[in-house]
Amino acid sequence: MQVTTSSDRELLGSLRSFLTNTEKALILVAREEIIWINNATATRMATAAIDIIGQRLDEITTIEIPTKLNHAQNLEGELVHATGITIPISCLATPLSNSEMMLEITDRTEFDAHHELALYQERLWVLANQIPIGIFYSEVGLRTEFANDFLAQIYQSPVETLLGTGWIDQIPPISRPIIEEAVLKTLSGVVTESEIDLVTFSGTTKRILYTISPIISGDGRAGFAGTAEDITDRCLREEQMAHAATHDPLTGLPNRAAMMNDLYSHHQALTNKEIKGITVIFCDLNDFKVVNDSLGHKAGDRILIEAANGLRYGCRDGNLAYRYAGDEFVVLCPGIFDEVEATTIIAELKSSMEAPVHFANTQIRISGSFGSFTSSDPAISPEELLNRADASMYGVKQHSKQRHEG
Repeated sequence: MQVTTSSDRELLGSLRSFLTNTEKALILVAREEIIWINNATATRMATAAIDIIGQRLDEITTIEIPTKLNHAQNLEGELVHATGITIPISCLATPLSNSEMMLEITDRTEFDAHHELALYQERLWVLANQIPIGIFYSEVGLRTEFANDFLAQIYQSPVETLLGTGWIDQIPPISRPIIEEAVLKTLSGVVTESEIDLVTFSGTTKRILYTISPIISGDGRAGFAGTAEDITDRCLREEQMAHAATHDPLTGLPNRAAMMNDLYSHHQALTNKEIKGITVIFCDLNDFKVVNDSLGHKAGDRILIEAANGLRYGCRDGNLAYRYAGDEFVVLCPGIFDEVEATTIIAELKSSMEAPVHFANTQIRISGSFGSFTSSDPAISPEELLNRADASMYGVKQHSKQRHEG
């Protein structure tokens, strides 16, 4: 380069200063003689630049430069350290003119480490796309740089639509603050788990478990890596199991365990003065054994189902019917503390339940004996409330038998 102006000289000086102080190890060679090296090369060889300049290239390295170097080439060899040991290096040789070239030296161990890291990352991406769980990560903030194929399958959308904030956009607005708060906690160093309803690009709603872990990069930027697991089917199975544990499979009514749990809750509400009283109604079907024995179990099951439906539909808001055992049912009426009102409720239940049922050309009329106990005293235990309602029902049943026999 021919320098003709002061600005050209300043530019050349700036360029020389940059090359001298850059972290890349550089060697300038003319006709196989070293005419200049920068500080990084001197440091790498642990030798002063003045002691290296003027030497032949083959005195400090085993790199063999092609006779004619028409374009940049990657070469490998060894560099001689001041201690006499040789350092494996890679060299990018770039021709500058017919006789000059610039060599950029890289420790091969460093190169191999970068290469190995690249291979490791590639293997990781391949593995991430084979795992049957959604995977995504971000190097900084809420925006993702990577999403695997299974996440796209969960969202029912191409991978590219999930990058950036696309993975959040499909979360319904009511649930979006939950995942945003989880990510912000993660960025502060906390592993978070969140179950959120997701509306896929096709409009399907899925229940997704997001697990997000923090990642702090070398320069201190906070990012995260996360997994998304479709737990829709699992949640459905759990709901079905929970329902089965607390409901009678024949009638669909809550079972005895559910009734006792609710009765304890109502009793606690009475103790806390949240309600003024509780009424427990006990019902036993009349002549059920006769129907079951004469017409068979299918007829008996039909009677139980119809009786349960009658009680269910006859309940007032806030009251609930349960199958207690066999042909016995219980209705809980929280907040009802007046016996007259309890009597009215029983009449409504009887009217709803006692209807004819046609089975195998036979008409069967459902009827039941009802008893109740009403209390405003929290000192009376839930078990005692139930026992007194049972005793009341038994008294009604006995009185009915005596009346018919008489």
